[in-house]
Amino acid sequence: MGSSNSRTGSTTTDAQKLVEDAIRDHPVVVFSKSYCPYCVMGKNALNAAARNVDNYPGAKIFELDRMGSSGSAIQNYLARKTGRRTVPNVFVAGKSIGGGDETAKLHSRGKLADMLRNAIAAPIKVSPSVSTVEKTVEDAIAKHSVVIFSKSYCGYCRKAKAAVKEVGADARGLLRQRSSKWTKWMTVLPCRTIS
Repeated sequence: MGSSNSRTGSTTTDAQKLVEDAIRDHPVVVFSKSYCPYCVMGKNALNAAARNVDNYPGAKIFELDRMGSSGSAIQNYLARKTGRRTVPNVFVAGKSIGGGDETAKLHSRGKLADMLRNAIAAPIKVSPSVSTVEKTVEDAIAKHSVVIFSKSYCGYCRKAKAAVKEVGADARGLLRQRSSKWTKWMTVLPCRTIS
């Protein structure tokens, strides 16, 4: 998969830690950019909904454009975590509820204030820890002779899945006979879309 830059790996790990800690420790978190009109819309909707919520502590807001390279690393991590690269990315009770349009829509439908109340009252549930994810991956690999981690829209992933399907029941034998060649092909081909 190529060489790894320890600086990039460190930045990614720092970004992941910041995001996961923030959404664990705060009922509402907004990843924003100070100049973005959609971010202003989302923050305004949160502020308006919060007027009807007792003991609302306010949202923890990260202005990514004011955080240098950390802001870019955080935005990249959020894209992997939520599938959204755009800002704002609004989290309530540990879950991404979307961006400015979605947050404003929730407010206009009268749902956002209830979500804020529930976020304050209930403990925050966050996505599984990295160690849980690693265990899930290891279990899948241990239980199955062929495991493909893919994205449905990725052309390379579809090619890899088609090749495995074409091989069919002989996949296990092919893996044993040509493990180094097969592993290299499986690693390079579907992972070209993963940063």
